[in-house]
Amino acid sequence: MNYKYIKIYKFRKTFFTTWKSKNHNMNTYNFFIIGTLFLATVNSFSQKQAFKNIPQIFYHASTRGYSKELQVKRNIFFYKEDKKELSYNLRNKDLKKIQKIINSIDLKKIKEFTTTSKKRFSDRALQATISITINDITYNALPFDEEHPPKELTPLILLLKGFIK
Repeated sequence: MNYKYIKIYKFRKTFFTTWKSKNHNMNTYNFFIIGTLFLATVNSFSQKQAFKNIPQIFYHASTRGYSKELQVKRNIFFYKEDKKELSYNLRNKDLKKIQKIINSIDLKKIKEFTTTSKKRFSDRALQATISITINDITYNALPFDEEHPPKELTPLILLLKGFIK
């Protein structure tokens, strides 16, 4: 063999061997990075789907000169009392509790839920209302005394009030 060809052969052998080993490492890193991004995307999508089915809940209690609002929108809890406001993300277990309680309520009959207390008519109690929106359908309850909600809605209202920190 000619010296020139031997030199080229050695160069090719060294270059391609090095290139292959580097490429192998790069493929491993690329596979790891792409796999991680894929899993993060799938996880994000599944969380968005889970939060998409969470009902919107709006609770409002007021009398002359005082009002209180509790609201759940997707995975965020909002609380407003006169000038005090707070909001924070709800945990998955809290969202599951809300979902479980909502599923136990017959929302089609929510307008029929009544209470015996009528203190709200003379401003001795806050008048409260609650509305629940699921799949763009809103279910509104009749007004009730804040301290004495209908028995069907009591677990949900107690859970919402429990989120106030």
